[in-house]
Amino acid sequence: MLRRRSTSALLQRACAPGGVGGARCLALALCSIAVVSCTGGRVDAVRALDEPVIYGTDDRVEAFAATPVFRDLATQSAVALVPEALLQIDADGRVEFSARPAAEIFDLCASEPFGGQPALAECSGVLIAPDLVLTAAHCIDEQWKCDRQTWAFGFALPAAEAPPALRAADLYRCRTIAARRHERTADGRVFDHALVQLDRPVSGERHPVALSRTVLDVGERLTVIGYPNGIPVKVAGDAELLDVRAATRDYLSLTSDTFVSSSGSGVFDAAGEVVAVLARGSPDYEYDATNTCYRSRRLTTPSDPERAEQASFVGPAIDQLCSSGWTNSALCGRASRCGDGQCALDEHDGACSADCPPMPPIGPRGPDDGQGCTIGATLPARNALPAMALLGIVLCVWQLRRSERARMKASGVVQQVVARPTAHSGAQILVVGPRKSVVGKGVAIVERVICRLKDS
Repeated sequence: MLRRRSTSALLQRACAPGGVGGARCLALALCSIAVVSCTGGRVDAVRALDEPVIYGTDDRVEAFAATPVFRDLATQSAVALVPEALLQIDADGRVEFSARPAAEIFDLCASEPFGGQPALAECSGVLIAPDLVLTAAHCIDEQWKCDRQTWAFGFALPAAEAPPALRAADLYRCRTIAARRHERTADGRVFDHALVQLDRPVSGERHPVALSRTVLDVGERLTVIGYPNGIPVKVAGDAELLDVRAATRDYLSLTSDTFVSSSGSGVFDAAGEVVAVLARGSPDYEYDATNTCYRSRRLTTPSDPERAEQASFVGPAIDQLCSSGWTNSALCGRASRCGDGQCALDEHDGACSADCPPMPPIGPRGPDDGQGCTIGATLPARNALPAMALLGIVLCVWQLRRSERARMKASGVVQQVVARPTAHSGAQILVVGPRKSVVGKGVAIVERVICRLKDS
């Protein structure tokens, strides 16, 4: 399992005799203030950067270039988890979003595909009921975080060289976390799944996927649909099934071309039915010292199943949902009843306002809503804490880059090795190698993780 290191533990190590010195101690101290002020007192560790891996050739294609079955799933059933603070909706319902190109955020080499596309998504998901999204548990770990994020359908390139376009109708809020399990049990089973109820059922051409009922055989070919590196949806076919863990049926292993933010991506069989959602991946990523950029490590042979990409089976998520008493006739065979405290599928239209209270409109919230902070908001003169938080962020980024440049100078080439298993969440704070612009890259990092650290 991933190990957490608290901010206080980091401070103790940095400030202790023989630690990293006064500059970093100060930076970490102010960074901890930044974390507290931006999370309303909730200090979370964030997972280290996951590195992408390509098996053989890169099989990712745009949705418009996929076969009809998978094109439909990518544009109508796949969904991206995006930070609400990065979205603006104009009077005509058009959505503008603030997202830097993936190449800039990750320092990708020019040869890396899709580097110029905007990296907006933090995780991926797939619609399994008109108001239920299946994703990885580490993407959504607390209700208050879910409240501040948005699920966006249709984040895709409509044609070659055409930018993605979103409308207000494509955006959905998280109403509640209907089911979630993220643990390794005593008998060795590993679970990483979550079901998120949307603020309303999907409309228009959006539709849930079919759940696979077939028994898969090792060697079968699967397709993964998600948002690698946070960019518009991609379809990655020809993934080889390596292991189904028949004794436990908790997750499968496969050779899929997946990246940061691919967690929660739907894994589909040849018929287009969802089998699992991506949860963990191989930690291979290489730094090109000659060109001062990062490139995907390419593997020519199938990986060891325990070191390959891993995806949580759908079945345990549905079982947990239904055993909780969830009312969904199609999934659980249980009808709703007004007043039972659950906003059921047939109650969203106002039929039971007691169970389905109205949700606030989607859009960035100000710094005084009591649920966190908005980067770029005006700092109140009466409170110096936000200013100290921003200063801490700048010092954190500066000191981390300074340390890594020194390491690069001493070693020449750095390859980051992250202890397995890692998760495909969208945190990018522990990136190895030099940055061409501390300020520019620091801002990109701050936008996505607000200087929260995690060891793996």
